[in-house]
Amino acid sequence: MGLTKTAILRPVFIFMLMVAAILMGWIAYNSMRVELNPDVSFGVVTVTTIYPGAGPDEVNTLITKKVEDAVTGIANVREVTSSSQEGVSAVVVQFEIGSDIDVGISDVRTKVDTVIGELPREAERPIVDKIDTGSDPVLTLAVKSKTLSNRQLRDLADNVLVDRFARVKGVAAVNVTGGDQREIQVQLQRDALLRYGLGIADVTRAVQGAGLNIPAGRVQTEEEEYSVRVLGDFETVDDIRNLYLTISDPNRNGPSKQVRLGDIARIVDANIERRTLSRLDGLESVVLVIQKSKQGNAIEISKLIREPSPDLPGPDGQPQSLLQSMEKQYGLEFVVTLDSSTQIKESLLDLNIAIFLGIFLVGVVIWVFLHNLRGTLIVSIAIPVCLFATLIVLWAFGFTINNLSMLALSLAIGVLVDDSIVVLENIYRHLRMGEEPTEAAINGRAEIGLAAIAITLADVVVFLPIGFMGGIVGQFFRPLGIGYAVAVLFSLFVSFTVTPMLASRWYKKGEDWEHPNGRFARWFEHRFENFSNSYRAILRTSLKHKWYFFGGGFAVLVAVFQFIGGSFAPDVAAAAQAGQTFAAISVIFALLIFFGNGFIHKQWKPGVFIGMLGFIALFVLAPASGKVYQNWKREAVFKFTFAPPSDGGVVQIDVELPAGSSLAATTKVVERLEKIAGEHPMTEYVVSSVGRRSGGGFGASSQGTQFGQISVTLKEKDAILDKIMFWMPHEKELRPMNVSSEDVAAELTERVGRVPGAKVVITTAGGFGFGAAIQLAFISDDRELLARTAKTVRDRLAQGEIDGVISPDLSSKGGRPEIQAIPDRARLAVANVSVAELGSALRALYEGDDTAKFRVKGQEYDIRVMMDLEDRNNPEMLGSVPVTFREGSPIYLEEVATVKEAVGLDKIDRRDRAEVIQVDAELLPGFAAGSVQSEIDAWLERENLVPEGVRVRALGQADAQQRETGYLLGALGLGLILVYMILASLYNNLLYPFIIQLAQPQAMVGALLALVLTDKTLNIVGFIGIIALVGLVGKNAILLVDYANTLRERGVDRFEALVESGGTRLRPILMTTIALIAGMLPVALAIGRGSEFRETIGITIIGGTIVSTVLTLLVIPCSYLIFDDASERFGRFLNRSRYKGEPYTATETVEPTDYPEDR
Repeated sequence: MGLTKTAILRPVFIFMLMVAAILMGWIAYNSMRVELNPDVSFGVVTVTTIYPGAGPDEVNTLITKKVEDAVTGIANVREVTSSSQEGVSAVVVQFEIGSDIDVGISDVRTKVDTVIGELPREAERPIVDKIDTGSDPVLTLAVKSKTLSNRQLRDLADNVLVDRFARVKGVAAVNVTGGDQREIQVQLQRDALLRYGLGIADVTRAVQGAGLNIPAGRVQTEEEEYSVRVLGDFETVDDIRNLYLTISDPNRNGPSKQVRLGDIARIVDANIERRTLSRLDGLESVVLVIQKSKQGNAIEISKLIREPSPDLPGPDGQPQSLLQSMEKQYGLEFVVTLDSSTQIKESLLDLNIAIFLGIFLVGVVIWVFLHNLRGTLIVSIAIPVCLFATLIVLWAFGFTINNLSMLALSLAIGVLVDDSIVVLENIYRHLRMGEEPTEAAINGRAEIGLAAIAITLADVVVFLPIGFMGGIVGQFFRPLGIGYAVAVLFSLFVSFTVTPMLASRWYKKGEDWEHPNGRFARWFEHRFENFSNSYRAILRTSLKHKWYFFGGGFAVLVAVFQFIGGSFAPDVAAAAQAGQTFAAISVIFALLIFFGNGFIHKQWKPGVFIGMLGFIALFVLAPASGKVYQNWKREAVFKFTFAPPSDGGVVQIDVELPAGSSLAATTKVVERLEKIAGEHPMTEYVVSSVGRRSGGGFGASSQGTQFGQISVTLKEKDAILDKIMFWMPHEKELRPMNVSSEDVAAELTERVGRVPGAKVVITTAGGFGFGAAIQLAFISDDRELLARTAKTVRDRLAQGEIDGVISPDLSSKGGRPEIQAIPDRARLAVANVSVAELGSALRALYEGDDTAKFRVKGQEYDIRVMMDLEDRNNPEMLGSVPVTFREGSPIYLEEVATVKEAVGLDKIDRRDRAEVIQVDAELLPGFAAGSVQSEIDAWLERENLVPEGVRVRALGQADAQQRETGYLLGALGLGLILVYMILASLYNNLLYPFIIQLAQPQAMVGALLALVLTDKTLNIVGFIGIIALVGLVGKNAILLVDYANTLRERGVDRFEALVESGGTRLRPILMTTIALIAGMLPVALAIGRGSEFRETIGITIIGGTIVSTVLTLLVIPCSYLIFDDASERFGRFLNRSRYKGEPYTATETVEPTDYPEDR
């Protein structure tokens, strides 16, 4: 009360607070970093080790297992996974959520350093890094040139472009792929080695020791000091060619001989052997990926690189961009294939427009009900004040401007006016009663104050658990939970200060909006009065038959669940049979009511059995209808998944040839697919990688010449927002709104058909990066049993045993051809050759030794000592390779080892130090990952497909859903408890909160029904909407119950108090409900590109609000009667217990609990 009086008496002070909030909020908004999503720490550290030329088994044994053993004992480690592929070891350390990742990465580095000495000498130093969403790629640039060769283009990128881009503010790293890289190859001639009696180790040592600059120290005189250096670097390729080696013949005395390196080897200024390719629109290219630092601003980085700047004047003096300046300077052409700032700007523009549209629609709703500009302004002014004030708090918490922080403001729009509407409506009522404006403002606010506090705190205590829940979802939704709660708290402050202050000055005594002068206002009030009278009549009827309406309202809710559950039944008969339990319960209740009325009230009412038949029909028909609907739809009626869908505008084509396929063979298939994809009318760019394939999850990429991946960037999708902002036409052709990425993927699948000798999987890219929709990890220490189990499951999924599952595949497959040298230890001993010497010699001959370096003009290139390419690529020559020389005689490989051909695995995956094979699969459009995963789990158990000794675990979305759902359910449960505690405290009654909270299950069912009708999946974003409904839908019941209690305190009969409360509060209930729906509409309609991500939160809130409002207006009053009766009966029971054994005399009159019309 004091706060309201202060606001009315000191309006200038309140006005200054409003101005300060808006001004400081604007400053905060412009000071906050702009991101697509909130900063999330996954608690993941990766250890990547390159071991060139090594197979998966060697990588697994010599590197991966050693690193795993080192990091497993670190504190707070939740799981260690690894992948060993050709030449690469990737170990992923996942920490418990909430752990200090900086401490974690430090611990991992320390542990890895302890095993570096145990790793093979040829392996590169392990790279330890953390997964951080704040350092995502900002720009991907493909570089082309008509004048430079591939090698020159790569050299320019490595030595010039990387440095130029790295100097841009906010850029953390620039990675380069594609193009040719220079190296000097010393291709040894086998016959020359045999002729001169030289071993590979002799040549390698000679080259390593010749090309060095060595500091030798200093010479000091009395006046000067000289540095002493040995300058042995090769200055030209001819210097390498003219290097002399000394040959010692143990069978002859005399001086040693010398041989020129060029006489035993071909010295070639060549390119590093390509194991991967980068391509753009069918041509090889160099690709630069620009990553930002954690504190970098993607929009600013893109602006500094792509937009003209006065600091970079062109030849004509006009400003040019950094890209344009480099294009002109070096004769290049940059093609931007990815610019994350575009998505960020469009997403934020969509949210900003949604906010403005929400404000406009809410204003229209208020005007329609109040039909005067003053009332509309008084209520609407709460929106900007609260939004800007909330931005100050978000800035103070260190949040960024992102999808979730802006979504919090968008969601709050429909709620910010609730308190002001309720307060203003009550002030109006007091003005109509003849009070002075100031008196009406104070009394109106005071009378409704408890209800306003309850409405606000119910929202706050629901969203605060969202803001502080654990797990990844907690970090992701923290800006949403805290931002929304803060905005709603500010709205309460505004309704207690700004609203009554303005009402006391802008309104006059006797103000009456129910008898306006305008034509529309008179028409509206006439219609509303008729509607209000009809509602009062229906309410009276429902109160007279309270048990029918109470039971019927909840029967409808049960029927909705039955409708959804029945859709999963095998047939209609089974679905109908599932409703028999509730039908039996209906019979029992009918009998209890019939005999209870007969024996207690002496009223035998056979009509109760008619109601019973209605309930039975409902409970039987609801599940049967769900199955009929599912049969007609031919897909699941209710679908759930973890990650929300998003049309990222990218179609991904994964290519896999048989293990051991050459890079040229894979490139040939990729070229064919590139051509098909490029011819699609919706295609803008086609970017390809050959020799590698990225996957979902951490460290889930595949390396090998048999892999290829094509990213088809589609044209931007037309959106409702483009129609709204018609004055901003797009320069490029847009993809029609009805053509989704899934549609394009389906068309490309049909056009590609079957590719002989290759496995091609076409999917849409985007989402949360979980990879394949279905991921089953089979874990065992028995490699044969593991491979057999995974293959059986893969084959049966391929046969279509689970509807919707397509393209099942194994993460690890045999069939990779190998040539194996099996040492004969007896012969090795005779020849005095160790296994290490044997392996080193073969590695140098086939993989090459690149320890020596060639330095020129400040650049450093590898000198690779290797076998001549013709001999190296001839498998028949392997046995006759000279391993070393003993006493001048060669020791051939076939003399000390058995050479045979075999097959090996292309990849070895491990999870917590046990081997894993994954079965991955995609889904047809219309099928949701969560729903299908449930079917697969039941199928695996039913068919007994997982034998003893093998464990199975769902990964990807299913794994995330299992880990994170607990946090979501915890937030929901905590919200329910906190709302109850708030209401019980405010009303000083333990039963009244249950009356209000009966609206919550009604809202949840409405949310699910809305998802079914709109054919959307229930995902984490939609689940947040369901949690939000716990607080949102209680306001209608609070308004009804609060005013009914007020009337009863004034002596009004309970029955009439409920009727009067319903009629009086109908206007604010409808105003707040429709305002909430109007505020949610722009979010639910997904008006912008990529806004499908958040549409389900709008759909669930709108659906839940509509259903709960309809049922609340009828069921809650009936619930009030029932609970009030129960409360009074319980009170009488306590009184009887208190006076048990003593003469009882009534000292007070107990109000009768059963009115005639109640029965």
